[in-house]
Amino acid sequence: AIAALFGTVAYFPTLVEVPVAKMFLEMGMHSGPLMSYLLVDPGVSLQTLLVVNTIIGPRRTLMYAVYMLGFGIIAGYMYGMFLV
Repeated sequence: AIAALFGTVAYFPTLVEVPVAKMFLEMGMHSGPLMSYLLVDPGVSLQTLLVVNTIIGPRRTLMYAVYMLGFGIIAGYMYGMFLV
């Protein structure tokens, strides 16, 4: 959950996400939270939420962010528990 929330607040351009993920992996981060970070970071960055908010409004933006975070956390958990 912390990795997904970090991916929401921290903005990294697409080409920087992979080296950052590699650094996290080398520092000892488990692959489940790392997968969660990689899934959530591009879709729910703060800048993305601001743009989406202007297009679809605050209520739908909140739903979008909650669903993205939730599914990212669940997918990272399942990846870490069952596929690694």
